[in-house]
Amino acid sequence: MLLSTLRNLLRRWYVLVGGLLATAGLCWLAATAVPASYETTASVLLLPPQRGVNGVIVNPYLSLGGLEGVADVVTTAMTDNATAQALEDAGIGAEFTMDRDRALAGPIITVTVDGRTAPDALRAQEFLLARVPVSLEEIQVRSDVSAASQVRSTTITSDVEPASNRKGQIRALIVAFAVGIGLTLMTAALVEGFTASRRRSFGPGKGAESLRAA
Repeated sequence: MLLSTLRNLLRRWYVLVGGLLATAGLCWLAATAVPASYETTASVLLLPPQRGVNGVIVNPYLSLGGLEGVADVVTTAMTDNATAQALEDAGIGAEFTMDRDRALAGPIITVTVDGRTAPDALRAQEFLLARVPVSLEEIQVRSDVSAASQVRSTTITSDVEPASNRKGQIRALIVAFAVGIGLTLMTAALVEGFTASRRRSFGPGKGAESLRAA
């Protein structure tokens, strides 16, 4: 089967050349239509209230194990349509995901941004990191939590240089290449079949019979 296909391609070399050129064009269009994006990652740590029992000041890094639920509430609140719309209204072309880092012990929120350009990725990261403490405060105020008892947040890591992300572009190139090669093989098979059919219809024997009848 494979050898037969290769022989057909070699016989119809002009189809192969045309198909490869068309495939190259499709890949170029795919790379242009789906450019690389830029990704940043930041981590936000939730801290317990500074004031503990009877107003005694405690270490804010103590008792972190009980704040995972708060982290889940914050990420749920910030992954709504309102935050995405606020990004769009600010003219920032980016998408984002936000979730508690379940691989680590402690209430750490990971913010991942996928921007159309490097500046968009950095602007979106800055926008979201600034919005976390605001959202956290709003959630607690709605529950009548006093300022001294509120959970706070602090950014512990954030990318300063976005990383190029070509996953979408590579997927588009693979699809374009597969389509181009598939169409090339299909065209070669159709040309071979059409030529073989013409040979059977207008072969030497039938040609001679046609001449004698004339």
